[in-house]
This record gives sequence, structure tokens and C-alpha cells, in this order.
Amino acid sequence: MQNIILIGHKSSGKTTIGLTLANNLEFDFVDTDTLILNTYCPGKTIAAFYQEIGEKRFRQLENNIIQSLPKTHTVIATGGGTLTIASNAKYLKKLGQIIYLYLPISILTERNQYREQQGILATLLDPQVHYESRDKLYRQYADFIIECKHKTVVEIINEMRKTLLK
Repeated sequence: MQNIILIGHKSSGKTTIGLTLANNLEFDFVDTDTLILNTYCPGKTIAAFYQEIGEKRFRQLENNIIQSLPKTHTVIATGGGTLTIASNAKYLKKLGQIIYLYLPISILTERNQYREQQGILATLLDPQVHYESRDKLYRQYADFIIECKHKTVVEIINEMRKTLLK
């Protein structure tokens, strides 16, 4: 079976949902941010590493990770900006089904209040513009969109399974 690739904004639940889905399907699980940290900067956070090397270099390293991903039976949680590089988006489309975990900006903003501000989010002048541009990008590449507002992880996974089995 092909991979399942989860995309979405920071704090949309890609890692939490991905781990649970992988266990449910008996798939492997990969988080691209974790791979970046383990490969290039053990002991640092994504935010610190991103700020240290800048977006251009970060995206180059992220692309290396994307190109090395498993080809089958893996749930892949991507970083929020992974699809901003067209070659990443095209490659991921070949690797499997892309699912956008959609949440409105109000919920994401609330979730991010309690998390460390990462990379570009820490410097945004207009989070609404950023949100809208990423939302458009995610919708462009998604095979399926899962509305996650007011749903539990189990409800989201059940919806994903129904969608994927159609």
C-alpha cells in the first residue's frame, strides 16, 4: 500500500494523528521535522535550527529528507512549510495519498499560544496572510481534506480510514 502523507499548518495535529493512524494501520511512522533534527542538528529544536541557518538552507535540508522517505506502508507527517518547495510537493504526490488536516486559524492561534514559536511564525507581520497562502497551497496538493475542528483523534482517524478505503 502507498504511503499516507499528512500536511497542514503548525499545530494541526499531524504528528499526533499520524502516530495513531500508523499504529492503527500497522504502518511505519515518520515525522520529517524529527528526521531533520536527528540528521542535521541533534539536541536542537526546529525553531532554533531554522533561525540559525535561515529558510533557504532549511528548505534545502528538508528537501534531502523528503527525497529519502520510505516508498510504502508509512504515514508521513510533514513540516508546515514542506510544500512551499514545488519539488517536495510533486515528489510527495508520487509517494502516496496526501491528506490536509484542516483547522481554522482561530484554533491554530490558540494552540500556538502554548507552544514555542517556530521559525517563520515568530517573525510574521500578518499571520492571516500566511495562513491563507498556506491553506491555498495545501488545498492545491491535497487528495483529501479532513476537517478537524471539534473532532477527537479517533474521529479523525475513522474519517481518514473511510476516505482512504473509498
